[in-house]
Amino acid sequence: MLSTPPPELLTFSQRVEEFCQCTPQGRFLIAIVAAWLTRGFLNQQMPPVRVMRSSQSVALLQSVLRPLGQVAAVELGLQTKLVRRTLSIHNFCRYPLLVTCPDATVLDDIHYPLFMLARSGMALNEAVESEALLQITSLSHRAITSVLLSLIRDPLRAQGLIEREEAPSTNELAFEGKRVIEAISGLGSFDLRQRELPLLEMLLSKIVPERAKEYFCYDLKAGLVYIRCRKLPEVARKPLFDELVAKNRNVALHGSHDVACPAFWFIDFLAKFYGRSIALNHQRVRRPSDEVCAVL
Repeated sequence: MLSTPPPELLTFSQRVEEFCQCTPQGRFLIAIVAAWLTRGFLNQQMPPVRVMRSSQSVALLQSVLRPLGQVAAVELGLQTKLVRRTLSIHNFCRYPLLVTCPDATVLDDIHYPLFMLARSGMALNEAVESEALLQITSLSHRAITSVLLSLIRDPLRAQGLIEREEAPSTNELAFEGKRVIEAISGLGSFDLRQRELPLLEMLLSKIVPERAKEYFCYDLKAGLVYIRCRKLPEVARKPLFDELVAKNRNVALHGSHDVACPAFWFIDFLAKFYGRSIALNHQRVRRPSDEVCAVL
């Protein structure tokens, strides 16, 4: 019986075939884990990542973290002091963890590699077959093992893998991990999930599904959804409009503060992001007398 060759002897086509069912979201999470491991090795900041709770997100996270021995989420307490005690070195070894917490704000000052299940956060709603979950676990195991061994064998090399010490955003964290995996794991090119609408997805990650109707107004007669940019957190209308119109040329500016999107297209995107249908209030929106809207 032929044995499986070591990773460094696998051809590119063999690697692709071996992990062909690994989903882009699975790779995205594995890259975050690789970045956390490297930052932990360098004693740098490791910001927690919020993940929107769903059966798909739990299954995907469990597959990614299974090589580290975790099969269920750790429940954290309501007080920062208690959380710090739970996450102390006596209980865990600063490896990435999947957690739940009744009050997410207690983690604001916690720098620990945590995937926190919450009502809002990164959406992981891809339907994944059992065989794909096994491949994700296998790829995660190979990436984690190779990264840790490389860091232990050549500690000085780790200094050049992280560009800045400050806590990065989730996307920046994933791309840090991508660079780490490609540099020291022997897995070759490590493609990440390319977000279709990164700015909009970032905004939606901060809005729980039940409150979406507060930010998006559905004009049934006109067939449009109006994005209330003044109500959205941390958004400027111009960059959001530029991103949306690049994907759908029927997107338009409306009035002084809104962006109008074709309803079918936008509502379908909301459903894909949140993993379920989102009900928006039907409301007739009066068009401004001057329909020419200047780009702000």
